[in-house]
Amino acid sequence: MDCERIIPEEIFKFVFAEAMEDATRRTGAATVKKDVLGEAKIAESVEKYANDIVSCNVTDAKERFNICVKEIATSVPQNAKDVFTFGNIQKLINMTMKYLYIRYFSSNHVAGFKNCYVPMDSVMRDCVYKELNGEVKFVKDCAWSKLTENNQKKKYNIENYWYFQEAIDEILKGDKCFKNRLDYEYSKYNDRIYGR
Repeated sequence: MDCERIIPEEIFKFVFAEAMEDATRRTGAATVKKDVLGEAKIAESVEKYANDIVSCNVTDAKERFNICVKEIATSVPQNAKDVFTFGNIQKLINMTMKYLYIRYFSSNHVAGFKNCYVPMDSVMRDCVYKELNGEVKFVKDCAWSKLTENNQKKKYNIENYWYFQEAIDEILKGDKCFKNRLDYEYSKYNDRIYGR
């Protein structure tokens, strides 16, 4: 690993396995989860990304995220390439960071999390859509697990992911009570769970 290891190895392994569960649950990728989890280069790419975030070594969040996505995409086993999509990859990366955010929330490392993105899933997609009264660029009923880089159908193109992140940034501009995107995401999930 090129970057400084800040995240203890056992913590990362646990968080990564939980994130993989979230990234594949109820999707076509569930059938290839063990194959993807067994590919060491995928875990290494996510771990390197996570340590860069935690150590505040990211200057261009989108570029760093895209590098991690490409590293993972080229490491996905051949039998999983058709079902482990960009949607699953973004969920894997973003859920890993969401879980790590809990560990580093009250530390000096929390500053790096401003470079993280919200995991796109149906709950957050619908929440953001509602909060902005439907005035969003992303397609509301896009299935996050079907998002792919070269999909010609607007509904399943990765542009929807970036439009979703832009919509969250728009919300955060008007609401200064959140430290970052993940802080916002936790708040919205809590509102949903506890009926606020």
